[in-house]
Amino acid sequence: MDYNVLKERIAEMEKKVFGANPPTLVKEAESCAETLQTVNKKYEASTAKRDKVQRILARFNEIDKYMDSRFCEETALSTEAKIRVILSEEQQIRETAAALERISELKSVLDSEHLQAADQKLLERFAELRQKQLEQTEDAHKLEQQTYELLNVYFSFMDLVSKQFIAWNKKVRAAEGK
Repeated sequence: MDYNVLKERIAEMEKKVFGANPPTLVKEAESCAETLQTVNKKYEASTAKRDKVQRILARFNEIDKYMDSRFCEETALSTEAKIRVILSEEQQIRETAAALERISELKSVLDSEHLQAADQKLLERFAELRQKQLEQTEDAHKLEQQTYELLNVYFSFMDLVSKQFIAWNKKVRAAEGK
C-alpha cells in the first residue's frame, strides 16, 4: 500500500470521526497521517543503527511464512505419508468406531425410565443417609463433650485423692517421728 492511499484513508476516517467541522485542537494539530509519518521516520532512524534489528526485520516475511497454519500441513508430511499413518492406525480407528457404535446403541438403556426411577430412589436414599450422618455427627459431639466433662471430674477426683494421700503421709511421718 503506498503512502498516498494510506493518507487518503486516514483523512477519510478523520472526517467520519470528527465530521465536517473538526474541533479546533485537531485543526491546529498535525493530522494522523503526519503523526504516523513522523513516528515511522523515528522508527526507521532508531532501527537503522542496529544490525540485529535490521536482520530480523528483513526476515519478517520468512517468519510470517512459518507462522502460517498451512505451512505445517504443506511441509510436515506428504499425502502418501499421511495415508500410511492413517492405514497404520486402521485397527485402532475401527475399534474406536465400533465402541462408539456400541455406546450409541446402549444409550437408550441409560435413558430408560427404570434407571431414572432408580436414580430418584438413590437420591432419596442419599438424603436419608445424609440426614442420619448429620445426626450421628451431633451425637458424637455430645458424647465427646460428656467424655471431656467426665475426664475433668475424674482428674479433679484423682487430684483430691492425691492431696489426701499426701496429707495422710505427712501425718503418718509426723506420728512416726515423735
